[in-house]
Order: sequence, then C-alpha cells, then structure tokens
Amino acid sequence: MSVLDIIIYTTLFIIILLFVKGVIVRIYAKFKPLEYIQLTVTDENGVKHNKKIYIKDEKLLDNILEIRRLQKLAQESNGAK
Repeated sequence: MSVLDIIIYTTLFIIILLFVKGVIVRIYAKFKPLEYIQLTVTDENGVKHNKKIYIKDEKLLDNILEIRRLQKLAQESNGAK
C-alpha cells in the first residue's frame, strides 16, 4: 500500500463521514425541530445582548425578518456587502 493509497482512503473516509453527519443532522432536525433561535446583537457601544426568540411567536419573528430585510436594503444602498 503506497502513500497515495493511504491519502486517497483517508480522503474518502472523511468525505463519507461528513456526508453521514449531514444526513444524521437532517434526520434529527426533521424529528426534533428547534423551539427557539438564539439571537445575539451588538449595540453601538460594543456590548453584546443575547435573547432567545421562540419560533411559536410568529408576530415577533415577522418583526425580526422585516428588520433584517431593512438592514440588507440599507447595506446594499451603502455599497456594503
């Protein structure tokens, strides 16, 4: 067994492991969906604030999505990416 064979087998093993991990995560997410999203915001002073947003609260989620949409529009108009 040459060094090239070892490298090829190791690479294939890692690729298969990552694929299996992705499948397991997707199956787990399908049967046990998230209850909340952890939101972290940094204010103007550099202080980080954390908040759990529960997915069942649709009004709050709609407000956050609207804020994110406005932020992206502002970034695009400023030329930032």
